Amino acid sequence: MIGYHYTSKKNWLKIQKEGLKKYPIKKDELKPYFPDELKAIFCWKGKLGKVSHAGTVLFQVGTKGETEIVQLEIEFNEDDILKSKDGRRVVLFHDGHVGKWNYHKNDEAFLLTKDLEPKDIKLVEEYDIINLLKEKI
Repeated sequence: MIGYHYTSKKNWLKIQKEGLKKYPIKKDELKPYFPDELKAIFCWKGKLGKVSHAGTVLFQVGTKGETEIVQLEIEFNEDDILKSKDGRRVVLFHDGHVGKWNYHKNDEAFLLTKDLEPKDIKLVEEYDIINLLKEKI
């Protein structure tokens, strides 16, 4: 299967050598089902639309504290998707907003339960927010 992941360029440089490793997922809606620490990889089910994509890039700037953001295409096995106790795939219907701007609603994402090797990850696009802004000023 193919999915998408956003992160900082700094993380991408590390991912190219070490792969993409699971990290703690802190989502209130998952606490009732996964009360213990949940480590996984957040993966968008498909390419995001333009507005969702732009908002996700800006979200990464805010959460990573970095201004160079990358979009990655990741390849994984269907068995790597987090499953509920009854064996069904957990699909997150994610809403994203910055202030009052809702940049996406119900975009589908998975949580992957296995680390990914560098060979399963490729760079789709790189965004240098500072240079993009300088071009417009």
